[in-house]
Amino acid sequence: MNKRKKSYALLFCMIIMFTGFIFTSRVSAATDPKVFEHKENIPLNKVWSIYLNDSLNQTTINNLSNYVKVTNARAQVQAVNVNYDATNKVINVNPPQEGYKPNTIYSLVVSKSISNSIQSNLENNYVIDFTTAKTSTSINVPSGSNVKYRDYNFTLEQFVQTQSERKPMFNRLNPFTSSASLANVKAFADAESLSYDSTQIYQFLSLKYIDGISVDALNRHINYKGIIKDKGNVFIEAGKKYNINPIYLNAHCALETGYGTSQLANGVDYKTPDGKIVKVYNMYGIGAIDSDPLNGGAKYAYEQGWTTPDKAIIGGAEWIGKGYIHASKDGKFEDKDTLYKMRWAINEYPNGWKQYATDIAWAYKQAFNFKTIIDESPNAKLIFEIPRFIK
Repeated sequence: MNKRKKSYALLFCMIIMFTGFIFTSRVSAATDPKVFEHKENIPLNKVWSIYLNDSLNQTTINNLSNYVKVTNARAQVQAVNVNYDATNKVINVNPPQEGYKPNTIYSLVVSKSISNSIQSNLENNYVIDFTTAKTSTSINVPSGSNVKYRDYNFTLEQFVQTQSERKPMFNRLNPFTSSASLANVKAFADAESLSYDSTQIYQFLSLKYIDGISVDALNRHINYKGIIKDKGNVFIEAGKKYNINPIYLNAHCALETGYGTSQLANGVDYKTPDGKIVKVYNMYGIGAIDSDPLNGGAKYAYEQGWTTPDKAIIGGAEWIGKGYIHASKDGKFEDKDTLYKMRWAINEYPNGWKQYATDIAWAYKQAFNFKTIIDESPNAKLIFEIPRFIK
């Protein structure tokens, strides 16, 4: 007779200053992954300890770093040191050698593939999101930048609550994507904290056309193996034509096409209503609906006449400008002329909500691409607009 495998609970013990907090997941029906509350103000040298009520098997111990990881919000795995204390049945997750970066959002992820001494696995994947402590309380922008603030007549808490009602997602490293909690949303929507970070300040950079962006910098950002290689000048042409920051067009395209490697970016043979086959290109994933992204994106590209990569880059810029960055003709929406506005539609609170992405980390991820290009464009004329909530 087969014996039922033993299941075991996973205990996370987080020592923050002098206070201990223990969170326990029990073996019951639960969603996957199991996400604990987002933690704030975590020390840069934080050691996470995962307490188990059973011993790990040797195979798991030998491959522990495959099962327990720390990732940043871009799903990049961090160079942490993971070790196992067999005597106390504890997995210790030590910080990177140089420590975590300040005021940065990370996720500790634990795979359900971990197994105990009788080969029983965890019932869920587990996640603890955390934001590290700040080391700065002032903004850091390049010299000569134009910085302005816009005051809103609601609190951050009110804004977060309303945003959470839209059921946003937090797209982490696969398979750890989940619905976003209130604390998750707050971490990514807190404009004040974001503005203190030398990278996240670029969430508030104008998405309208600015002079001085380096073609070489754009090309370095996209010059991998994709079809958009050496198209920096086309992004600048599109930006000038439709009054859009070419960095945004460049970054948007890179994100949606995997730096020009997607099937839509490289051309799809589309069968027209009269039976002809036309090769079309789609550089921003426009029309690529979830239920049928390839055919949806190809159909839209055909209707717009995007029969070359350049046409798709320039034509897609028009769609982005009309749909988001510039106010609609009927006055229904305000300009979404920063990454932050594109993601959160803050000017339409509490109604409207025409947002570009469901992933709460979308603008956060894009800001890294912006900083990379700006750092290599010393002549760029930078304009920032930072939101301020009622305290």
